[in-house]
Amino acid sequence: MLQVRHGELSTPLKLIIPAMIFPGAVTIMLTILFIRLFEDIKHYESDRRFFPEKPLPSGKITTKNLNTLIATISVLLFLINLKLKAAFFPFLVLFLFAFAMGKWFFIPHFMANNRIYTFLTHAPVVLLWNFYLIALAKAPYKVPLLTSEHFALAVWWAAPLWAWEIARKIRAPADEALPFHTYSRVLGADMAAAFIIFFFAVQLFSLFRLGAGLNLAPITIFLSMGSLAVVSLLIVRFMYRPTTKMANRLPLIVIAYTTLCTIILFTDFLMTKMR
Repeated sequence: MLQVRHGELSTPLKLIIPAMIFPGAVTIMLTILFIRLFEDIKHYESDRRFFPEKPLPSGKITTKNLNTLIATISVLLFLINLKLKAAFFPFLVLFLFAFAMGKWFFIPHFMANNRIYTFLTHAPVVLLWNFYLIALAKAPYKVPLLTSEHFALAVWWAAPLWAWEIARKIRAPADEALPFHTYSRVLGADMAAAFIIFFFAVQLFSLFRLGAGLNLAPITIFLSMGSLAVVSLLIVRFMYRPTTKMANRLPLIVIAYTTLCTIILFTDFLMTKMR
């Protein structure tokens, strides 16, 4: 049984994985592909200059091919989600936002050359993915979608992806020869790396909010705080000595930390909530 607290009440519920979660997972994968295809079209000019070996600039595929695939994915997404009434509205918001992303929010000349504005406007798509999945998962229960607990859960899953997005576009100063818009070029390697720590801290604070509702074990909070301290030391080391080797490791550090945090949380869930 799973103990779910709602306000002052504690109600034992059976752990239910709704069948609609599976088409929901397909929706997320198709949406990621949808965004990725748009990204290839959006970045055609820069890819032709910096990454000519990619399929589109190399001529292995054409823009028409990508547009045809985008249209096919769009049809599939609507066919899947028209039957998922519990989450159709969150899906529609997600789809429209992803489409607007693919069009640079209809202000391409402004967005394409500004790494920070691009991040700020594109980052919410991760929250929309998470709220879409939450809408599906809560279907068997009569609880509202927009709650502080659900927002904390969405942020907990989103923050590592934001950190990873920053980490994969950080270069050591010696590697900033090409005029490619990295976060380290715009913010400096140290400041860009500091944002990785910031997003991990945001994730930890969201865990505190989740802990109040899920009654997480103290050891779970302690291990999460300890993990953040260790990974922060590694990133601070890069901030003081931004080498090529360490810059290349930053995305791996983010992935390793996120995996560890996930294991810690799910271990708590399995050992203390399942009865």
